[in-house]
Amino acid sequence: MCRRPPHASNPGACTPTLTHPHTCSHCRLAVSLKARRMGIARALTAHAVAAARAAGVRTMFLSTSTAQHAACTMYERDGWKVVSTKAVPVLDLRIVRFELQLKA
Repeated sequence: MCRRPPHASNPGACTPTLTHPHTCSHCRLAVSLKARRMGIARALTAHAVAAARAAGVRTMFLSTSTAQHAACTMYERDGWKVVSTKAVPVLDLRIVRFELQLKA
């Protein structure tokens, strides 16, 4: 969940949280249906992680839903850990919150 809007010069980038100076949220990543399974999401996420690391961020968070099965699988393969889930019964899915600990 973004606590601040993305910077106009870098939309969708890792956005610092207001409560913890060494954390950020990776927000609003979407790849068009025609461009999926080409490594675009992985490349964009890797770029955000590198930028966060360079900025001194220690922990990144992101949220997605279980409807985005391929995204959940990609995040887990790339070292993100599930830290919480929340049911959304009316939509028959769960919101999954991931965390990535960054190494210096």
